[in-house]
Amino acid sequence: MAEGMAMNLRRLDETLLRRGVRPLAALGQPFDPHTMHAAELASDPTQTVAW
Repeated sequence: MAEGMAMNLRRLDETLLRRGVRPLAALGQPFDPHTMHAAELASDPTQTVAW
């Protein structure tokens, strides 16, 4: 089952790439409300916010 799920995820990634959808390098970056949308809020004391 895990192998089938991995295959589906690869196919989805390939389809998105063909349609021009690219990943954003946002992990670890400060939140920019002009270019980003918040999907979830979490508290992580190891992350700092630069205002």
